[in-house]
This record gives sequence, structure tokens and C-alpha cells, in this order.
Amino acid sequence: MRSLLAVTSAFVACSAAIAASPPATQVIERLNATLFETLKDAEKLGFDGRLAKLTPAVGAAFDVEFMAEKSIGKHWKPLSDADKARWVALFKEFTAANYAGNLKKFSGQRFEISGEEPSGPRVTHPGPNDPGCDPLGGDAEPIASRRGCRRSDGPWRTG
Repeated sequence: MRSLLAVTSAFVACSAAIAASPPATQVIERLNATLFETLKDAEKLGFDGRLAKLTPAVGAAFDVEFMAEKSIGKHWKPLSDADKARWVALFKEFTAANYAGNLKKFSGQRFEISGEEPSGPRVTHPGPNDPGCDPLGGDAEPIASRRGCRRSDGPWRTG
């Protein structure tokens, strides 16, 4: 769970949003909302229910094609279009399954966007001293990391 929170409750460094699309912050807000809802209902949903709920959120929030391509580096270019499509689908499934496998039990965790910098929104996970919050189930420190948002030919995506 700790490594999952390190990835999802992140400090997001995003470029300024283009007026025609929702701000990059909204991508993270929507993802966090789905992660939180899934986490609250985790035990009732079970793995398959969590996976079903998270798969569309992963597709909406993450630039899965970009991430899938970068994950195999130089091996991407020689793939056929059909193989690329299969790899992207498998990468999306793997990403959603990783979240589904880690979001198993709600114990007061929350996701919070705590501010913005000129380069984009700041997303952090609250620490163990915040009232009513036990984000990591113990005396763990808050986790923050950087995640970039990018926009290619469509809406903002993280990844």
C-alpha cells in the first residue's frame, strides 16, 4: 500500500492548462475521487469489483499509450500496430490491477490537493498527525513524489 500511495498521492508538476480543456488539476481530482471511492468500498467490491471500477479511471487519467511505449523503450518501434494495441491494453490492465490489488482496506486514508505552484498543482497525502487520518496505518511519514501531466492530441493525462 505504501508504494501505491507514493505514486497516487503525488506532487504533480504540470504545464499550464490550455483553455479548451479542463485544467490538469482536474485529472488528478477525478483520479483521487475514484481511488477514494474504491478504497472506501474495497472490501465489499473485492478485487474484481475494484478492477472494474478502476480500469476506466486509469484510462481517463493516465496517458497509457505513452507509458506503455516508454516502458519497453527501443522495443516499441518495431512492433506492429496490432502488437502495440495489445501491449497498450495489457499495460492499462496491469496498471489498474496494481491499484486494485493495493487498495484493499479503508482505514481513514484520504487524497488531497493542497495547493498549486506556477508549474502546476501540488498533490500530497496528509500525514499521520492530521485529525481523523491514518493514511498509512501507522506512524509513517507523508509521501510525496513528482508526477508530470502532459497533453498530446487530447485532454491532459498523467504518467
